[in-house]
Amino acid sequence: MKNIKIHKTSTIGKNVVIDCKDFVLGKNSIIKDNCIIKCTSFKAEEGLYMCEGVEVGRGGCFGPNSKVNIGKNVGIFEKTVINPSDEVHIGDNVGIGGEVMIWTHGAWLDVMQGFPADFGPVRIGDNVWLPARSIVLPNVEIGENTVIGIGSIINRSLPKGCFAAGSPCKVIKENCYPRELSDEEKYNILTDIVKDYINLLKFKGLKTNIEITPNSLVLKRDGNVGIGTTSPGAKLDVAGSFKIQDYNGDYWFKINVPQPPLGDSFDWEIGDLEGTAGSAKIAGDKDEIIIWNEGQETLMCDNSNNVEVSNGNLTINGTATATNFILSSDERLKENVEKACDNRIKADWKTFELKTEKGQKRYGVIAQELEKTNPEFVREDVQGFKSVAYIDLLIAKIAELEARLEKLEK
Repeated sequence: MKNIKIHKTSTIGKNVVIDCKDFVLGKNSIIKDNCIIKCTSFKAEEGLYMCEGVEVGRGGCFGPNSKVNIGKNVGIFEKTVINPSDEVHIGDNVGIGGEVMIWTHGAWLDVMQGFPADFGPVRIGDNVWLPARSIVLPNVEIGENTVIGIGSIINRSLPKGCFAAGSPCKVIKENCYPRELSDEEKYNILTDIVKDYINLLKFKGLKTNIEITPNSLVLKRDGNVGIGTTSPGAKLDVAGSFKIQDYNGDYWFKINVPQPPLGDSFDWEIGDLEGTAGSAKIAGDKDEIIIWNEGQETLMCDNSNNVEVSNGNLTINGTATATNFILSSDERLKENVEKACDNRIKADWKTFELKTEKGQKRYGVIAQELEKTNPEFVREDVQGFKSVAYIDLLIAKIAELEARLEKLEK
């Protein structure tokens, strides 16, 4: 072998013969005992499970096209024969039952006397079930999402998504896979799986805290459920990404956890993620937390505790304390710029106490009184409460006083 790559997580059994120029076995793969692999090139992606006695070879299997390419999560079961006189491609998630034969050549008698011969590649698409004792002949392509009847002889190509069976194999039903299941069908399938699992646990003498009811899966006290983990440390322990959706299929909560290595990558969202009710949500990752409303970023807090209000106004019902207060004053953000007038601003300054802070004396003006003479300094919120733009008011008063001082100096 010139090039051999076997992932450290994969295993090869006893009495296995491998005769290839190129041999690649992806991660988490298993080749069981007494298998034979003879071809120019054999490449299998992750998750291959090859049972005992599988043979890849026979016929002329060392030519330039003698290549076997296998996708992810493929099962090849006992005593299957794969003949690579020409190229064989097997897609992802393919199940090949026991004693199946896949041929890329067929010849014996003299073709110069008119006897038949056939040579050509075989291609099997993703998500195909090729059950026990089926035979695939040269120049056949089986489309993805296809199920074959047991013991069929496939001598012609088959379309995707069909059910086919017979000798020779014929399409029995077209466009039937994959089929979308109703929630009730999914629930019934899941219930049957869990029931079988509970019976298996009981048969092995193991205690179970799972109970099936007509409308729910009940986890009894002191029991934990793990998704993506075999040792859950809570009632529901999820290792990986997690989403919650409503009955309409709209997502309202999700946590995205990437595959290892994780590094610092992580994000989450809570709220109207699908934009069905105003797009109000909170989202975050390792760097920042953001509040969104109507599809726009409204407020952001980064990992240095800096807070930014991007759209709208910030209302604080209470005391705001800061070590510095800066107003944006860039000319590019302004329009209708005019010299401040020196008209007298009638501000009737008062002392008072807020009803929410009794005993705390404050200084200021009454918004309704100021509104009568200078409404430009008064604001009103959606509830009808009035407030005063004190910074604008103070700056206007300073401009007025400066103008009056200037007149006195002259």
